[in-house]
Amino acid sequence: MEERIYEIDEQEIDLSQYELPGLVLDIGGGGEGIIGEIKEEQLVVIDRSKEELEEAPSGGLKIIMDALEMKFLSCSFDITTSFFTMMYILNEDHKKAMEEIFRVLKEGGYFFLWDIKMPARGEEQRDIFVVPVQAQVKEKTIRTKYGVLWVGEQSLEYFSQLAQEVGFEILESRETGEVIFLKMKKP
Repeated sequence: MEERIYEIDEQEIDLSQYELPGLVLDIGGGGEGIIGEIKEEQLVVIDRSKEELEEAPSGGLKIIMDALEMKFLSCSFDITTSFFTMMYILNEDHKKAMEEIFRVLKEGGYFFLWDIKMPARGEEQRDIFVVPVQAQVKEKTIRTKYGVLWVGEQSLEYFSQLAQEVGFEILESRETGEVIFLKMKKP
């Protein structure tokens, strides 16, 4: 199995300075539930996997739901977050996911996206892309790994373009190591 894995260096992310006021929707927030460590109340977490939601820390409302077909009313949330979730969504579905996120956000609402730069696979024989992450949340350090079948590529420019096509205003964009961060606003 190891001969299939392409693992990049551990990526460090400091989330200690983020405050998420109002009602927050966390897309794909099962598993370690990193956003749930920042925001324990007024949090709705969706994930396609019941098992991932059961693993997540307590706090917030957890719902089995696909980001491509959210059942929430339009303009329901103040903030939406996606922490290493887009890498699990097929590239051809990224725009649909962003359209749904845009739809469920209130006017003036924010979308925070953290994900990984993923180059084109090219001639690389290994087909599983793995990113180890060390996240600093408040006084806590969480170490985890995210792995996905390596079929697409992702970049800051790619997500920025999709966000603008959907209608988001980009307030902040940066790469730290291999991590992509975008803070967007629904006008």
